[in-house]
Amino acid sequence: MNNGINFGTRSDIIAAIPSLLGYIPTESFVIILLDRTDGQTTVRCAIRGDIDTKLESVATLPTTAAAAFHGADSAILLTISGPWHDTTATTVLNTLRDALESKNIQVRARMIARDTNQPHQWWDIDTNTSGTEGGNADTTTPSTPNVRSIAADRDTITREFTPTLNLAPISKQPITTFLVDTFEEIATAAAAGYAPSLSLATRAAIIITSSTELRDTMILVSIDHPENAAQLWTSLANQLLR
Repeated sequence: MNNGINFGTRSDIIAAIPSLLGYIPTESFVIILLDRTDGQTTVRCAIRGDIDTKLESVATLPTTAAAAFHGADSAILLTISGPWHDTTATTVLNTLRDALESKNIQVRARMIARDTNQPHQWWDIDTNTSGTEGGNADTTTPSTPNVRSIAADRDTITREFTPTLNLAPISKQPITTFLVDTFEEIATAAAAGYAPSLSLATRAAIIITSSTELRDTMILVSIDHPENAAQLWTSLANQLLR
């Protein structure tokens, strides 16, 4: 079964951006980095920045984020913003092109788009085509993994990783009851996808710092539901950051 997203036209590329990033970007520039392995072009990663980022920072991005660019041999560059940003968007795309080409990364296409929900509205600043004209970015169809959950905006992602206050007192339960209750709640929360109780973060932290075997067991009971488990452990970690 193919769980990837294949795209060959410019509209396909724009429509795939929320899946690549995990949220719907606005007022942004996006770099889609590609590599070619065994004759297939695949998406290595996607990088997003604010459209009004200082050009000095944009120009040094391949150096400051070198790990993301390592191994990439080509890229597709886009901006997603309103028409009032078109001059800025063009300047950003020019700066990104020069920065990537200095690292021997070929730029396959540069586009200005308005909204990922309207992927047929685009302008290729190199070919001066727009809409559905000249659809193919090139003859390949890069593939990227599906992302099942797409946040409405970047703030939603930020809130998910914002530390929260853990008000739960340390438990005084007998150790057997303590362990069983904690494991059962983690398994149930991961399976059902509901928010953990206030005390779960404290109990999980005690177990994690007490025994690597119990820590691994606690993670194992949530492994059958990886997406819910990721949200659960992120929520628990946020409570323990303060």
